[in-house]
Amino acid sequence: MFEKFIEAFRDRLASSDKIIITTHKNPDGDAMGSSLALMLYLRSLGKDAKVIVPNRYPDFLHWMPGQEEVLDFLADPKLARGLILEADLVCALDFNHPSRAGEVEHALRKTEAPIAMIDHHLNPDDFAQMAWSDPSKCATAEMIFLLLEALEGNTTFTAHVSSCLYAGIITDSGGFRFSNTTPLTLRIGAALMENGAVPYKIYEAIFDTHSEHRMRLMGYALRDKLRVLPAYRTAYISLTAEELETYHFKPGDTEGFVNLALSIQNVVFAVFMAEKDGLIKMSFRSSGTFPANEVASSHFQGGGHLNAAGGISQDTMQETIDRFVGLLPTYENELKKA
Repeated sequence: MFEKFIEAFRDRLASSDKIIITTHKNPDGDAMGSSLALMLYLRSLGKDAKVIVPNRYPDFLHWMPGQEEVLDFLADPKLARGLILEADLVCALDFNHPSRAGEVEHALRKTEAPIAMIDHHLNPDDFAQMAWSDPSKCATAEMIFLLLEALEGNTTFTAHVSSCLYAGIITDSGGFRFSNTTPLTLRIGAALMENGAVPYKIYEAIFDTHSEHRMRLMGYALRDKLRVLPAYRTAYISLTAEELETYHFKPGDTEGFVNLALSIQNVVFAVFMAEKDGLIKMSFRSSGTFPANEVASSHFQGGGHLNAAGGISQDTMQETIDRFVGLLPTYENELKKA
């Protein structure tokens, strides 16, 4: 799949001047890192490359090279839609179904430009004319590294491109802690360091730069909203819209909360639930062999990787909690064995 994609992408790139790069709603470090790295690389080739995001991304990613030129679709829908429709090529990064692109979805479905999808999530949709899907990769940024290596014939990228890619990789690998980290991931990390990425600075910018409101929200979540169910080796945290508002919630403020629940001794399955946009947004994490993605896809309209998945609920928060807890006896044996 990779070789065929590279051949098609290279051919289309040669005849494309206006290139739009977009990603999923609520962009995270991998979404922004892969998108900005590709934008900076394409600009070095003389291409008119732009990044359009579906909505605002967290403040802790605003250090990333090139981010000041990112266009928020919601901030200027008419301009963003026009750029997508006028593009010669659209690159869809870190998502595999148009519905994950938020308000950008309609423009993606309407554009006549070919779409190149690069993503590492399971069960891709067939909306793109060129597609490279590889769930074995820890991050889309890892895939962009391999794409640029194939296009250039080497791994000598600029420090700015390398920093963006490093940021994307450490986001989705949890700083090389998660089970999706492979020897290739570490070799790529080393290559990016040799190109000028500075790990401690990038790590601090992403993981150690938080507002006072975010820290107080975390404290409240752990003290008052964390629930541990030892019989099922499960923990969950829930936050209502009112609670988020009390702590002046901004995008990215709850990033990583689900991992706090998973870090509890003897917990192998954790869920974070937050009330946003009239829905209950759910993040699932697991360790070992327990399939977090199966719970998400079977019961909460979601999906993802074995140990990391997402879903939604249209019920109230309490109804969602009750439904989730009520499912656990079904998975009791798997939770004990994980």
